[in-house]
Amino acid sequence: MRLILNRITQSAILVTFFLFPAWYRLPFSIGGSSLYVTRFLILVPMLIAIGTWLIGGVTGLRAVRQSRWGAVWALALLLWALWASLSQRWAFVGIAHPEVGATAALQWGVVALFAVTVASTAPPARQVVATLLISLVGNSALTIAQALHQGGFGLRALQEFPLRANAAGLSVIVSGDLRWLRAYGLLPHPNILAGTLLIGCFG
Repeated sequence: MRLILNRITQSAILVTFFLFPAWYRLPFSIGGSSLYVTRFLILVPMLIAIGTWLIGGVTGLRAVRQSRWGAVWALALLLWALWASLSQRWAFVGIAHPEVGATAALQWGVVALFAVTVASTAPPARQVVATLLISLVGNSALTIAQALHQGGFGLRALQEFPLRANAAGLSVIVSGDLRWLRAYGLLPHPNILAGTLLIGCFG
């Protein structure tokens, strides 16, 4: 049973890595929550990975704890998540908009637990690299196509943003009469796209 749970955990981790460059929002909130972060598809495999890892008895956590720097890293990450949770008490919009602090706290908590899960279960490096490269190639192809086309391709099923070089509110480069639309991929801003492409390059 533990072996099956470990395989599910590692598979969910790889799916999460694959979904890094996708800003895909679900038509419903996970668990019926009103928090913004619970609408994103990437949260599903992250929660599955964390959940199966916990149910399986936190496999590999002892190895992380026995490594001095690994233990310091994991503890610092979890303490940061705890701080994010506690900060809801003094958030400057805590009364008017409590969901802002709650969303941030949930994000940090999930990310921290997911990172510790990945470090503990240690998915095969080749599978991680392959997943990142596949994601990089597909995302790069769309990015180049958007840049050359100077617009989107109407990929509504993938929730591609409506992109046009002359549309207001989009990120563009302007020089004289030249107006150049920066590619978005499947993300809400080119800067986030650049970050995901960089992660793929490390793979």
